[in-house]
Amino acid sequence: MTSFNIRICLFLAICSPVTTYASDQNSTPLSAAEALAIDAKYYAESYGVSEDEAMRRILIMHDSSDQIKQLQQEYGTKISGIYFDQGKDFGLKVNLTGNDVPSDVELIRKASTSVKNILTHNLNSNLKKLGIATESLNKAQAKIGQNISAKVSFSGNAKHNKDERLKILEQAKQNLLSKIPSFEMIADNEVTGGATLYVKADNGSVQKIAESILNMPITVEVIPSGIVATHTRGGSKLVKTDNGNLHCMTGFVAKHSSGQQGVLTAGHCLKDNTPLSYTDKDGSKYPVTTVSSIFDSRGDLGFITASHATSTGQFYADNTANPRTVSAVQSRSGTRVASGTVTGSYICHLGQTSPTDQTLMQSCGEVSSINGQGSDGVGGNTYVIVKNTKSGGGTTYNPSTDGIGTLRCVGGDSGGPWFAYTTAYGIQSGCAWFDNAKKQTKIVVYTSLDYAGLVGATIVKN
Repeated sequence: MTSFNIRICLFLAICSPVTTYASDQNSTPLSAAEALAIDAKYYAESYGVSEDEAMRRILIMHDSSDQIKQLQQEYGTKISGIYFDQGKDFGLKVNLTGNDVPSDVELIRKASTSVKNILTHNLNSNLKKLGIATESLNKAQAKIGQNISAKVSFSGNAKHNKDERLKILEQAKQNLLSKIPSFEMIADNEVTGGATLYVKADNGSVQKIAESILNMPITVEVIPSGIVATHTRGGSKLVKTDNGNLHCMTGFVAKHSSGQQGVLTAGHCLKDNTPLSYTDKDGSKYPVTTVSSIFDSRGDLGFITASHATSTGQFYADNTANPRTVSAVQSRSGTRVASGTVTGSYICHLGQTSPTDQTLMQSCGEVSSINGQGSDGVGGNTYVIVKNTKSGGGTTYNPSTDGIGTLRCVGGDSGGPWFAYTTAYGIQSGCAWFDNAKKQTKIVVYTSLDYAGLVGATIVKN
């Protein structure tokens, strides 16, 4: 595979239809409050904030998309960048062209009164394994029922709007490839109003060369491992039928336009036509059939069916936790300017703990770009990039292989889900590391669920 073929995915499960009983702690889906409490624990570790503050930020990031879309519509092509700042002064930042800078406004996440809460009165053993206390569930439940606000700050005089910047990046890629042999990927950077360039090596000249070609601020990130194809292991697993060896992971339950029910995975997992079987968490195994797939500049997705019905909108986010339900699906972008997924958002996936520890666990990171393109034609400004932010807000990297606040990526995670709270975001494609030993994850790349329609799929929600 060529350099951009980053293929490492989360552990999203195909969930067989589940009969929900209050006493069945292993099959009953997590309530919204339980999902929030788990994600807040990860966020608090990542950024070094309190649990209460973590819950506030997560709800604002993932429950205020309608208000953010209103801002995008109001300022339209004047927008150079729009992103969440995860620093001490958490809030939404909007960079505009021109010198007419609006005053700060409030982003208000409205209280929810319709969320189902199934288990918040009874802390089950799976949540205890994750270190979740009854106090945390009560706090999460209270937060969900409150109005929560954050500041929207504006700045002006950006050189390019986002549409102009993306066109420059598209037109310049071949020139960058010819002048920078170690080129791996270039991604739009809404924070700086420029771009982030990922290279396998830098002799000190890469930034100067790139800035002379693009005429915009360039941040250079060295990834000695390159962006690596990884599809050997999964959460709800796809195994090779002939020998049972692990191949990839499965993603969100979906329905095909033909009426078939199945699940999404990564398209590159299907490209060799290897006979595969789906293995559920309980060990049940079912043959799968590939219905459709893409693996090109639009995305990395495949739709498969198994020999049993898969209609429930549920997925596993951790090996020890109950399944979560999908209450919403967040797109990457509706247009070049208007995006559903906001840069700076904190989102999670499921994967192996380490290359030597096959225990599945949730890990999370910060969206650094919703417009990444690779060196081989794959990724035409369409891939989403998530970075490691262990205890460092904003653009600061502080890699670690320990603790729940660390973004992890291990060969074999391809095809799994990206999510936050009870919102589905994408299907994992690949990753890159700080080190050649591939122990410290630098970035992970996924395909947004914008593109599910290209394989004829619609995500099943509860």
